[in-house]
Amino acid sequence: MAWPAVGKDGAVYIGANVVAMVTDWNYSESRNIIEAPYMGASDDKADMLVGFRTGAGGTVSCVYNGDDTYQLALLTGLTGGAAVTLNLYAEGVLATQDELSGSVYVSGFSVSQSQDGVASCSFDFAGFLDHGTQ
Repeated sequence: MAWPAVGKDGAVYIGANVVAMVTDWNYSESRNIIEAPYMGASDDKADMLVGFRTGAGGTVSCVYNGDDTYQLALLTGLTGGAAVTLNLYAEGVLATQDELSGSVYVSGFSVSQSQDGVASCSFDFAGFLDHGTQ
């Protein structure tokens, strides 16, 4: 990934199809670290063991567009309970750019509107994304 990545170049795809009017996205995951203390440790420290990847998920936020097929696909994923293939890009969609991709479940949806702005929506998702290039 080139540094710094410019936000305007980011993108979100469902499979091979772009989600319209995305304003931001985030993804996070963690790894379970297991302490393994034992008697007779010479340095009085517990060993640290790497456990499972845990707590993966994030949010995709958009300008609400009820006509966008792929915003609706995210909403259908929530109501239908089916996994969707999500691809997140920080720098644009080129063969050499970083990609986070995987099957996720949509776990929440919200929409909001203010009197002086455009309608916005966000989709929460749960699932692990793998890092690679397109």
